[in-house]
Amino acid sequence: MGQGPQRFQAGAVPPFLIVPAKEGATLGIESTRRTRLWNQKQVAAFDTWEAAAAYARRHWRRKTRFTILNGPALIDDGIPVYGEKGSYTIEGAVHKRYALNLGAETRRQISAGGVLRYDSPDGPLHALIQVQRKSTLRWEIPKGKIKRHESLREAAIREVREETGIAAGIEAGDLLGRVDYLFYGDHDYLFFKSVHYFLLFADSQGTLTPREEECISDARWFEAENAWEIVSFPNLRPILQRAARVPTPS
Repeated sequence: MGQGPQRFQAGAVPPFLIVPAKEGATLGIESTRRTRLWNQKQVAAFDTWEAAAAYARRHWRRKTRFTILNGPALIDDGIPVYGEKGSYTIEGAVHKRYALNLGAETRRQISAGGVLRYDSPDGPLHALIQVQRKSTLRWEIPKGKIKRHESLREAAIREVREETGIAAGIEAGDLLGRVDYLFYGDHDYLFFKSVHYFLLFADSQGTLTPREEECISDARWFEAENAWEIVSFPNLRPILQRAARVPTPS
């Protein structure tokens, strides 16, 4: 049984690290509240992020989503925000799709994944899986949620075995890095997810068998340089590049 999502402190909408708008810029904010019969929409305009964040705090209700309609060009890459639950801190650039929606209904999710590497005579190979997400096929690093009483490394090995179908022996290496992102999940909840990626060494180039019941359509070995070019998400490329640079265990 997996661990349940951890919630942010009830009623606490994270304060914003204020990003000054360019002179003369106007921030258009649309709030949409979903009900059983219709969507209620309101549009408001502000001169600063501080005013926009204050508006979001005042008008936040469950199933209310805020969308930034326009603003400085820098918001295309994300808005710096800060939030806290217990000893855990969110700090960094959050995409404008999510920036005004972090709050009491934001849920925490911890996952682990592994870059499976086989050191062939011609150089390192990395295993990637092809996942069907809606109508799009994407190449990814195997990953999944942690089960109860399972360590991050144990979860990474289990997920790699399950999603690639490999039967070869696996030796766990070091943590390569952590990737954080947000997504809308079941019942329209916003999840803040952290994936811890480990380097895993395979003792042979075993056959990979994709797990079709998990919407995995393919699993293949790629030469290291090809792997980081073909992987679909840019934030996974540094993980693969670090994995390729680690020396082979003696």
